[in-house]
Amino acid sequence: PRESSSDLLKKHEVVHCDVREYGCRQCEKRFKKKGNLKYHEELHDRAKYMCLWCAKRFHQERYIEKTCRKRTITKME
Repeated sequence: PRESSSDLLKKHEVVHCDVREYGCRQCEKRFKKKGNLKYHEELHDRAKYMCLWCAKRFHQERYIEKTCRKRTITKME
């Protein structure tokens, strides 16, 4: 079934509000849309860097430095 105009409008309204109800399990980033969170978490799954202190995984080394207090970094094979 096709979505009604009011349903589409409700989905679009998310763009204009500051509520970010979908949070990443691996870092502190939050998203307005579930699909954006899913894409973001897939980046963690392909991450090349991991903080040895907290075991969070990151796509780029600079994100570890922004997120983790202790900068114990290893490059994953």
